[in-house]
Amino acid sequence: MRINRPRLRRDGRDFVVHTDGWLKDGDLNSATGKTVDPLPFHGMTAFPYPQDETPPAELIKMNASLNTRRRDQSAFRERLRRASESTLHP
Repeated sequence: MRINRPRLRRDGRDFVVHTDGWLKDGDLNSATGKTVDPLPFHGMTAFPYPQDETPPAELIKMNASLNTRRRDQSAFRERLRRASESTLHP
């Protein structure tokens, strides 16, 4: 089998990819690391944003329809507790 592929041009072009977004870590020691909320949005004055500041209505509606998974961390925390006890008291 022979596949004809176009040859790649080597003309020295460079590309820049510009992204705009936020990273929210899941560190339990973070101010809001236990939950997805509050989600950041353009125009907020601080993060977490003050209680008197709210995201745009269309963002609230989108988040309500897309972010529907809820996780319970109690099993994870219990495993951590047991693991730390077993290493402290063998």
